[in-house]
This record gives sequence, C-alpha cells and structure tokens, in this order.
Amino acid sequence: MLQATWIEHELSVPYILSTLLITKRPTSDTQRGDQKMPVLDQLDAKQLISPTSCKLRHLTETHFDDLFTSPCNVPSGYVSHMYNRYLALPQALRSNSMNGSVFHLIVAVALFRSGIHPLYQEASITFVPHAIFDIVAFRSDESIVCFSLKTSFRERWKEADLEARALKMVHRRAQCLLISYETDDANTTRRKIASGGAIALDNAISAVTIQFDDLIKELSSHEFIVPPTVPMMQKAQLSSTNPL
Repeated sequence: MLQATWIEHELSVPYILSTLLITKRPTSDTQRGDQKMPVLDQLDAKQLISPTSCKLRHLTETHFDDLFTSPCNVPSGYVSHMYNRYLALPQALRSNSMNGSVFHLIVAVALFRSGIHPLYQEASITFVPHAIFDIVAFRSDESIVCFSLKTSFRERWKEADLEARALKMVHRRAQCLLISYETDDANTTRRKIASGGAIALDNAISAVTIQFDDLIKELSSHEFIVPPTVPMMQKAQLSSTNPL
C-alpha cells in the first residue's frame, strides 16, 4: 500500500527537533551538560537551526550563547529579552530577513524549552499545496498546531489566513496561530478575527505578552508526537501491472 507522510520539505534534508536531548523539566545533569556545550552544538544536536544558515549561525554564536542557559523561565520575558538584545546590535548586523530569522529561532527555542516538541520548521503539509508553514507541531490526538511567525504583520495576516484556510480544508481541527513581536499588530489582527475579517486564523498573539505565556501553558499540557503515515489508498481494486 502506498504511504505518504503529512510533512514534506522542499529545499533540504528535513530537520525535526530531537525529542531525546531535553525533557519538560531537565534534570540537573542534563542542564549542566547543556551549559558545557557551545550554543551551536546545542542547536545542531536539537536540530533547531539549519546547517546552511551561515549568517544566522555566526550571529547566534557571537551574541546568543545563552539561548538555552538563560535563567528566564517566562516565555514572553525570554522572547522579549533575546529579541531586544538583537535589536540593540549594530545596524550592520541587522536586516529585514535577519529580523525574521532571529525571531523564528528565538520562538522555536522558547517552545522547545517549554517542552513543546518535536517540531517541524519551514514545512509543507501533504495535500495542502503552495503553503509553507514556519513551525508545525502534532498533538497525540493527531490534531495540528501551526505557527506563522512575523516580526510585524501589516497586511501579512492575509497570507497567514489564506494558508490557514488551505490547511483547514484538509485538517479541520488544526489550530492556526499568528505570532508577532509587535503587540499592536497582534491586537489589531485579533479584532479582525473576532469580527470575521480573518476566517481561518484561530488567534493572533504577541510573543512578548502574557497571552503568549497562556498559550505556552496550554500547549505544554499536551503530548506532541511525530505524525503517522497516511495511506494514499483506503480501498480499491488494483489492475494488473503486467503489460499487454
């Protein structure tokens, strides 16, 4: 029987976050081991960063060696502290594309530190064409949690809403979340969701607010899994494969 996984990746070897190296509440031995590892080694071991993202890797190694050892255990405070550190770097080290890459990495690490893993990054989902999702996680009940990450929304919430519509055509119980750094953008988009202006998005949240902490707390109460394979054919009469 033909099989298909729910997740596909277009550009490189899939990088799924390892579930083997961290638990929801790491033991002191694990924590001490992480403290001894350089940050890039930790990110590579947990597969949280692409091996080909040279600029991001260099910036992380130079300015964010405490991504895993930061004592800040409040997710919104952690994101705020790390991203504000990035914004304080010289202009030459920052760009629009780097803004998004750094924000993505910080949010992914915040999820991982909170026990939300395995995660899929830059993922396309089978039967959902023309959509790339920033971060996807699968609950043990096989429902999907999809994160679309934007440092600011402007009109980008429309793109996220279209992608959420496409996803929910296939996975009705999917939870589609738009995560921003900017609080005003999140509040504005949340009002659009409430008024019906956004059809498929479930929530828009700033990652530096208490709403993000509440989201992480709720998600942390679930178990997350590697998604199962999906049969391409449920039932059919197969013709002969022999030529005439």
